[in-house]
Amino acid sequence: AYDPNDKAAQPIGIGEEHLTALGTNLLYTIRFQNTGNATAHDVVLIDTLDAALDPATLRIAGSSHAHHALVSEDGVVRFTFNNIMLPDSGTDMLASNGYITYKIDHRPEVEEGTRVENTAAIYFDLNPPVITNTTWNTLGTLSTGVEEKVIPLDDDAITVFPNPAQGSTTVRFGNAFKGRVQVDLLDATGRLIRTVNRRSDTVTITGNDLPSGLYFLRAVSDDGNGIVRTARVIFER
Repeated sequence: AYDPNDKAAQPIGIGEEHLTALGTNLLYTIRFQNTGNATAHDVVLIDTLDAALDPATLRIAGSSHAHHALVSEDGVVRFTFNNIMLPDSGTDMLASNGYITYKIDHRPEVEEGTRVENTAAIYFDLNPPVITNTTWNTLGTLSTGVEEKVIPLDDDAITVFPNPAQGSTTVRFGNAFKGRVQVDLLDATGRLIRTVNRRSDTVTITGNDLPSGLYFLRAVSDDGNGIVRTARVIFER
């Protein structure tokens, strides 16, 4: 699995086991990008649901392009983007991206300690599938005093959380971003929405005035070292 074709679960969960309260509905996002050398006519996402999840509760929360979804009796979900005409990243970096987000509940009989895993396969036309990373959540009772584990960043990296976001999201910078950093928010067509400057290791980007969809963040270090990093964020209403 490799970025930019990946899968994310919200909530991430607490600690190394991604502990998540029983009764929580899970929000999954599959992101895809055409990194080939020609336009992709069709994109198909195959998502085999964990046995602990209830296919009857699946509902679409957002998507980048028109699609149709089919859930089989054995819990395999097929998201089909027919005639998407997704350009390759070398031709149009921003327009080469897409995503699907859905919500789903676990089955009511699931026991405490159940680990819910999820992996997707992404098909670009007739090419072999790209297999995403595997997300996991351990369902249980949350106890007080358990803190979210903070994953250290590479010095020149940025992370965005939460993602998908409602209202606002936070960008965290690695240690190589010294001094002033300019952060640009762009829509899926590459149009500049807003610019924020910061001198701390995080910055908050508001999106509660924006339509739901895929956006891009571009961080540029202004101290002369020339570091430029980009990330994707999904804003939901």
